[in-house]
This record gives sequence, structure tokens and C-alpha cells, in this order.
Amino acid sequence: MSSLTSLVVGGVPIFSGGSPVNLPVRSPQIGGLVIYVGATASQIVGDGVAYCNTLFGTTGALAKLQGRTNRGDIIYLLPGYSESITGADFGVDTGAASGFSVIGLGTGTDRPTLNWTAAASTWLLDTSGVEIANCILNFAVTAATIVVTPITVSAANCRLIGNYINWGASTTIGCGSTLGAIAVTTAADYFEFSYNYCNNLDTAGTNAITLLSLNGADFFKMIGNKVFGSTTATTVGPVHFLTTLSSDVEIAWNYIENLIGSSTIALSSAISGVTGVVNYNTFRVNSGIQPVTVSANMSVTLSQNFCNNTVNKQAAAVLGAGTSA
Repeated sequence: MSSLTSLVVGGVPIFSGGSPVNLPVRSPQIGGLVIYVGATASQIVGDGVAYCNTLFGTTGALAKLQGRTNRGDIIYLLPGYSESITGADFGVDTGAASGFSVIGLGTGTDRPTLNWTAAASTWLLDTSGVEIANCILNFAVTAATIVVTPITVSAANCRLIGNYINWGASTTIGCGSTLGAIAVTTAADYFEFSYNYCNNLDTAGTNAITLLSLNGADFFKMIGNKVFGSTTATTVGPVHFLTTLSSDVEIAWNYIENLIGSSTIALSSAISGVTGVVNYNTFRVNSGIQPVTVSANMSVTLSQNFCNNTVNKQAAAVLGAGTSA
């Protein structure tokens, strides 16, 4: 097993010549199917273990789940593996399968890479309990291709954890959609987005409208992420609530920036009544030090948040509109 993994799964360290990555990902369950992607038959042995050459497609790992629900199935993508998502609903062969994980093995740039290579490329998380962890997700591969909305989450209990997410390939090109790079819909309650490193080189805000759009995402959790880059508007943050209010959200221990010229907001809302807690975050904008849309739009509890509006400057405490020290 040492040639396959460098991850801690279920609290058990599995090494590959270096320190393991301690991500709180799911571990295999009794009766769960384990599938390795990018392997050959000679590399994989053991009962209840399968291998595939691809993640997607009719013969890929997702298709092998065959509609299994909540069985604790895990798909491991081997270090260095790469696959392209070239069309809409590219994971359609998942069928009705739910309650499974896609986990990348490896660290840094050795992690497996998924590339969105066409404007209409999408992976729809439309069954419950899907986890994507420790992968490199290239939403914007080249400056010539503007991917509209790479991932849409429309089922409950899904999560993205510990991934590197490229949501802007150059200084002028990012993901282009009013729904942003990752669209979370009203049916996607309890969506979790944690410990991801999200980088956008589109500092001009040409097409990178937002990273996360949250439409009625009740019980949304966002913990420990680093979000770098710009949006297309000074008052639309990389994390943006819209259309239907989201209730009982938790946003904590993140770094979130909006570096478009004269930006004032990093966490924004276009809908009234969003509730929850926004604690222990650091925000970066280019103007002002109140980077959260509050008052009627966000009825959240703000505590121990800080904001910086220039380099090499001590961050200031964020109080929020209508609040007092």
C-alpha cells in the first residue's frame, strides 16, 4: 500500500515516502466498495477492491457504483492521475449512487487533477452525500476557455474538502457565470466547503463573477479556506448569497479576498434574511474595512473578524453595519 497513498483515512496514517495529509475524510465502511482509479490490475489486490482507468464514463469508477446508496463506497484517485471534464453533466453515469467519496491520494502537485476543458463542462452533484477531497480542480485551464459553472450542488450533505481549486487561469480570464464557479441550490442543505485553497489569477475581475453562489443553502458550513482573487464587482464577494435566503450558516477561520479595483466587499448577499455566524475570518478588500454585507441582507452574528485593505498593514477589526463594539 505504500506506493499508493499519502493520506490519513479514518485516523489511520497511510504513507508514501513523506508526511501524510490529515484531512477529515470518510473512511471505508463495512460492505463499502473501494475503487482505485489510474491503476492496473497488477497494482490492486484484495477482496472488495476494484480498479478503473477513468473516473467518468460508462466504464469509469462512478458507473461502477451502480446506484448503490449510503454504502460507504470510496473512489481513490492515485497520485499524478489526470482526467478532463469535456461536456455537460459529465458525471451522469453516477446514476442514483449516493453517500460516496472521491478522494485524491498524494500531496501538493502530486495530487490527482481534474480539468474542465469546455465552456459547458459541468460535474453535477445531484445525489446526496457526495464528497470530493484532496484533488486539484482546474475550473479554468486556459485563457481561451471560460467555463460557465463547473460544479452545481443540488443535493443535501455534499462537501468539498482539502482541494486546490483554480477558478481563474490568467489575469483576464476566470469562470464566467452569474452563479459563479460553484453553484449551491436550495436542495443542497448541509453543504460543507472546508480547508480548500482557491486561487484566481483574474485580478481584473473580467469573468470571475464569484467562487461560491449560495441559493437557499441552509446549514452551509465554510471552515478554514483560503480564497484568493477578484470578482466582477466591488460589492460582490467570492462568497455570495442570492435568490433564496440561507439560514443557520457557519463561516469561520477563512481568508477571503476581493481584489478588483476599489472593492469594498468580500462576503456578500443580494437576499435579505441570511442567518448564522461569521466568526474568526480575515478579509481583504481594496477600500474600507467593512467587507461583509450585513444589516437587512445578513442577520448574522459577527465576532472576531478582521479586514485589511492594503499590503503590509495590520488588519482592523470588523464590526459591521448597525453593530457596536
